[in-house]
Amino acid sequence: AEAVAAGGGLALMPRWTTRPHPALVLRPLSGVHTRRHIDVLHRPERAARRAVRTVLTELHRAAATIQRRDGGAVPA
Repeated sequence: AEAVAAGGGLALMPRWTTRPHPALVLRPLSGVHTRRHIDVLHRPERAARRAVRTVLTELHRAAATIQRRDGGAVPA
């Protein structure tokens, strides 16, 4: 939301995670099939930490589960 408010484009955001913001216009959508793109930013040297690897593994597992459920291709 802050990136959009700063002029970085537009976004489709789940209504239950978006708070009112004076620089945003929120509009409900219906009949739109959407997908979520999640980026994970971390320092490469931190990937050696077990906690970071665990979170990355769980994110991959959740994404694969969702893609299988929705009939999409599962990334390698």
